[in-house]
Amino acid sequence: MATKSSKKKKSKPKKSAGKKARKPAKKSTKKAVKRSAPAKAKKGKKKKGRRKVLIITLVAVVIILALGIGYVLTNLGFLVKMAIEKAGSQATQTAVRVSGVHISLKQGSCTIEGLTVGNPDGFELPRAFSLQEIGVDIDPKSITSDEITIDDIVVRSPETFVEVNADNKNNLNEIKNNLPKGSSSPSKDKASPKKKKETRLFIRRLLFEKGRIYAKVVPMNKEYDLTMGAIEMRNLRGTPAQIAQQVISRLTSQALAQVKRKGIGQAKQRIRENVKSRLNIKKMIK
Repeated sequence: MATKSSKKKKSKPKKSAGKKARKPAKKSTKKAVKRSAPAKAKKGKKKKGRRKVLIITLVAVVIILALGIGYVLTNLGFLVKMAIEKAGSQATQTAVRVSGVHISLKQGSCTIEGLTVGNPDGFELPRAFSLQEIGVDIDPKSITSDEITIDDIVVRSPETFVEVNADNKNNLNEIKNNLPKGSSSPSKDKASPKKKKETRLFIRRLLFEKGRIYAKVVPMNKEYDLTMGAIEMRNLRGTPAQIAQQVISRLTSQALAQVKRKGIGQAKQRIRENVKSRLNIKKMIK
């Protein structure tokens, strides 16, 4: 009996030992599988995250560009108005103001309303020019070129204010002298740094329809209200400053010529009246 019980006791530990050895091997394989699957999932999530970021960034850029283009298109008239006032004031060294600008990109046309040019210091009149309406027809194809072609400019109801102050200075000449001369020819000095090309304009026709001239001659204590005949200029070419010089020179010379003619005419009439009065006095004496 003792031998049987001892045999049974020895056999039990062998079975339990075998079972314990097999179980850890199975657990180790399961852990390895579990560890490799999340690593692949994480890589896939990272790629998807990067794609989403790129897509969102591109969409944001497109939206910003669309909003920017939309702002420019819807506010193009205002932007041009501000540009005219800034550039005009800097060029003439006076206050240049514009009431409004209306642009049609399809037709290549622009209307500028209520453009006024103030007088320089030392003059009493509030302004030198008042242009009620300016119609501009641009060749749309030339906008991206080095030289912008303007087919037609019509200035309606222009008013020119001529003032000769106590120092015998003319306000229009002062404005003309303030304008930048602009470079007429490129510099030959190779060592000089490259400068940005100035925008050049080619104006086929510029028409000032019949307007008015208001003149004030302080030394003579005289004021004149005259009609100004139509002024037409063709094939103007150059920088904006150069063209402005040509236009203001023409306006100035024509306005002053009319004022002089008016003054000379009045002087002649006075002389005739004085001569007649003297003759009448002589007849009465005789």
